[in-house]
Amino acid sequence: MSDQPTYEDLVLRCQRLANIIVRNNNATEMLLRAEVKKAKAKAWDECANNISDVDDFAPPRLAGELKQANPYKEQS
Repeated sequence: MSDQPTYEDLVLRCQRLANIIVRNNNATEMLLRAEVKKAKAKAWDECANNISDVDDFAPPRLAGELKQANPYKEQS
């Protein structure tokens, strides 16, 4: 009797490994998307906070309105 795996055993191992890799890749992609969204939300808020530094004629309420309009902000 041989200790060598059969062709079917190797196919099953490869399928299992492929499934694990796909799940890991999907999880990594979701984490990266979440981090990018957080970074965009933070950048948007920083821009809103500094709008008066860029535009001398910006009304004081504009920063708050821009922060409220942040499309990257987490919905609660």
